[in-house]
Amino acid sequence: MVRSGAGARFILVTAAIGSLGGLSRKLMPSAPEWVRWSIFAAGWIGFYTWFFKNVGR
Repeated sequence: MVRSGAGARFILVTAAIGSLGGLSRKLMPSAPEWVRWSIFAAGWIGFYTWFFKNVGR
């Protein structure tokens, strides 16, 4: 069963990670593509670490 607000968490995390990726492109336009993917992966790993520890009991 999906709790109310669960989808909102995923939307917020997606927006936050996307914003960090966009910001990194503005600050470091010549950075390689793996930098963007590293930010993406680190953001989702951090979210799921928090999620499973605190919500997914």
